[in-house]
This record gives sequence, structure tokens and C-alpha cells, in this order.
Amino acid sequence: MSTAESPPPAGAATPGGAGPDASGRGTLPIFSRKSTGLVRQISLLDITIFNFGASIPFGFGFGAFISILFIFPRANPYVAITLCVIPCVIMSLCFAYMTALIPRIGGDYAITSRILPPWLAFGGNVCIYIACVLGIPFIAYLASTLGASAILATIGTVAHSHTISTWSTYFTPAHRVGIFILSVILALIVTLLAASGTKVILRAYKYCVLAGLVGLVVDLGILLFTSHSSFVHTVNSLAGHGAYGKVVASQTKLGLYPTHVGYSTKSTIGGIYYGLAVLGTLWWSTYLAAEFRGAGQRKRQLVSMITPVLVYAALVVILLKIMTATVGYNFFTAALNGGFAQSGGAVAGAGYVYFGGIISGSTALATILGLLFMLWFIPGIYENMAQNHRGLLAWSFDGLLPRSLSKVSDRTHAPTRTIWLTFILSLPLMVWASFSSNFFTIFGYALLFVFPPVILVGISAIVVKWVRPELYKGSVADVKVGPVPILPIIGTLCVLVGVGAISLAVYFAKALAVNAWTVALAPVGVIVVAAIWWHVAKAVRAREGIDLSMAYKIIPPE
Repeated sequence: MSTAESPPPAGAATPGGAGPDASGRGTLPIFSRKSTGLVRQISLLDITIFNFGASIPFGFGFGAFISILFIFPRANPYVAITLCVIPCVIMSLCFAYMTALIPRIGGDYAITSRILPPWLAFGGNVCIYIACVLGIPFIAYLASTLGASAILATIGTVAHSHTISTWSTYFTPAHRVGIFILSVILALIVTLLAASGTKVILRAYKYCVLAGLVGLVVDLGILLFTSHSSFVHTVNSLAGHGAYGKVVASQTKLGLYPTHVGYSTKSTIGGIYYGLAVLGTLWWSTYLAAEFRGAGQRKRQLVSMITPVLVYAALVVILLKIMTATVGYNFFTAALNGGFAQSGGAVAGAGYVYFGGIISGSTALATILGLLFMLWFIPGIYENMAQNHRGLLAWSFDGLLPRSLSKVSDRTHAPTRTIWLTFILSLPLMVWASFSSNFFTIFGYALLFVFPPVILVGISAIVVKWVRPELYKGSVADVKVGPVPILPIIGTLCVLVGVGAISLAVYFAKALAVNAWTVALAPVGVIVVAAIWWHVAKAVRAREGIDLSMAYKIIPPE
């Protein structure tokens, strides 16, 4: 792929307009030859690892998933995560086929805007942009509360250091300044790495994921070779005689334990939805498709998007089984729900770090494991930023934002202007997350904004065969089983997954602490606002002599 801009062929439309061909007939080519300046430099291994960390990086992704133990009391977590694999594979299948068909900058926006009405496609992409722009301060916040605070509490417990335990409080809502400072530092580190080039940030991303997995394996080993009775003795030694039993008893009245009254089918279904929130975006490399070597190859896309789903789910099941065998299901659930804190202990969602640390009894090992856990947050912040970087770039190329934002560095081949704009926009949001009380309510709704683009990509997969036959016929997506094309079937299933996820959120609105009507209508409101934005941009470009709608007749540049 050329990294330098070359003049378009006769009759080619640049992202801002179109012109007649050599014969003057006014036809348009399928593909634009104008280059973004991005380079296809990402390997299959790197993009697969990116997808593995692109949902919620595994370390605290596990912590997020096991929240179902008290959000949906008596859910069967093993059934929930296993059944969650099916819709996640469906989404990955659909995105893999459609990304291979249109491996361009912008991900779902590049795909849907060339098949469906562009204002609708833009609305879907704005939905996911909002989810990601709020995801940056959310992950940074967790780096303090779930990361730094919990880790310092672990070290303080093991080292019997009141001073270190006190430091842990500096990264809790009681000391919001510490949360904000750490959030800015982490976001700045990710921004500097991203501005240095995609290869640089993905190399750092890969090392963080692999190092985090090393820490996880060590924690697993500690828990695996520790007997349940030994763990109970450790807890009672640290928190006082009988502390283990008191923690379990403190939460018994809440009906959290299936060992007492059995599993709940309803709660397990709720757990499936919650699992989608953890594993539901392992197709995220669609936003880096313009930089993925061999992105137009169906097999590479399938491997990079489906492998992380299967590995992620298997690891969650294995880790949960080891945790509950050693720690005890009831104690584990009670501790996550705050019962251990009431008895003098400290544990956050990343319980494996805390429990592995206190069992080891080694201050040095607890510190190392804590630092390795902190590395999960670098991928967590970048996977949100990456969509924002590429979304703004794609909108700029199509004329929906100032063209100046479409500049890509000749030296690093990174969209430095959108990278720094994303960082600047995240600063007031980090203030909001750190100092306000309503940020997480809004973020709870924003999580659902991931699913409108899923629905739109599914619809695109259904209709592309008829809407853009010149693009579909003979392509990597034109696959049949006998006489039956499989892409419309995959697209239909993907639409059902997206609609089903939103429906589950409406049904379980009370458990998720959200309003059902807001859940249903908020994405619609965003799409309406985006549609107005698109039509205003079209009118502005029309005054410049550019027909914005013609840009969508061609596949966007690489």
C-alpha cells in the first residue's frame, strides 16, 4: 500500500466530492485511490492481542464479569459465560466478514456508510464514539480505585504497614484529587505512545497484556496450590478469629448464595447480558483495519476476531473455578459485595490480586503482582482512544469535520491531530468522573451505545448483496454453503444479538440501575442528533460546491 497520496483516476471521487469519468458519463469507481497516510504495518499476532484486550482487558475484565455474583444474585456464572460465547462469536463473524470486505479507516462507519444511508451510519458511529470517549475516564478511574487503591491495600495488609494502607485511600472517592492526577498521567502516557506510531503503541499494548497474563498465571498458581482450609486460616489470621465465617454470614440475608437456595435462571440470563458487556467487543480491530496487514483476507479477520472470544471465555471459566475452589463461592461473593471490608479486610473486583497477595505472605511478590495488574489499564485506555482517533479521522475525510483533522504524520504514520484532540477532550471528562457523583449513571447508559452499530453492521451484511452487488460479487464475503449465501444469515443473527442485548438491558434495568425508557430511547436520540449534524455538514459542503453524498458512492481511502 502506498503511503503517499496519489492523484485519483479520471472520474474518481475524493472523500469530498465526485467527478465525471474520462468519457464524461459521471460514473464513480468502487474504491478511492487517495491515501490517508496510514500504513498496513500491524501483524496478525498484534491485532489478535489487540482484540483480546479490546473488550475489557482481561485482568479487570474478570473482575467486571464476576460482578454478576451480586448484581444478579444466584446467577450461574459458568452457564452465563458459556452461553455468552455464542452471540460474541456471531458478532465477531459478522464484523470479520464485513471488515474484510471493506478494510478501511473508521470501522463500522466505513462499512455501513457505504451500504446504508450515510446519516444513519454516522449516527451509529457517533453512538460508539460516545461510549468510547466516556470509556477513557471510566478506565482511568478504575486504574485508581480497582488498581492503585486495591494494590496498595494488599501490600499494606501483607507488610502490616499502616502507612501503605493509608496511601491506598488516596485513590478512593474520599480523595478525588489522587484519582484525577493518576487518570491524567495514564491518559497522557497512552497518548504519547499513540502519537509515536501505531506500531509503538501496539508493541507497548502487547507487552502490557503479556505481562498482565504472567501476573495472572502466578496468582492462579498461588491459588491453585493453596487449600481451602489454609485460605480460611489466612483470613482469620489477618482479620481476626472467625472473620471468614462472619463475612459469609454478613451477606447471607441478601440471598446471594446458590449453595443455599440453588441457581436462578432469570439471574443467569442477566449474567449473559453482563457477559456481553465484557466480551462483546472483541472485534474491535475493525477500527485498525486500515493498518492491519492482509486486512482484506477473510481468514486473517476471522482468526483475529474469533480466537480472543474463545480464549477469553475459557480463561474466565478456569480462573473463576480456581478462585471459588480456594476462596469459597460464598466468601468470594460476600467479599466482592463489601462483606470483607466490614470485617477489616480489603478486596476489590480484582480479587485474584488481593487473595494471591495475602496468601503468598510476601511483600515483594504482592508488589510485583500488583504492578503487573496495573499494566492492564494501558490497553484499557488505548482501546477506547483508538476508536476515537480513527472515528474523527474518518469523519474528517468524508467532510463531516474540518479537513485539517485528517492530517496523518509523514514520520510516524499516526493521526496525531485526532490523537491529541482525543486527549484534550478527555480532560474535562476525567474531571467529571473524578469529582462528580453522576458520571457512572451516564456511563451505564453509554455502554449500550455499542449495540446500535452492531445492529447496523448486521443490516449491512444482510443487504450488501443487493445494495452494492458490484462490491459483493466475487469478494471475500461472497461465500455460499451450496446455493445459500451465508453473509445474510450471519447478518440476521448479528442484528438479533444487538436487539437482544438492548432488550435484555431494558428488562434488567432495575438490576443495572438504569431507566428502561432511557435505555431504549437514548441511542435513538443520539442518531437523530447525528442525522442533523450530517445534513448540516452536507449543506455547508454544498455551499463550497461539494456534494457530500457522492463521497459515499466509493469505498473510503486507505
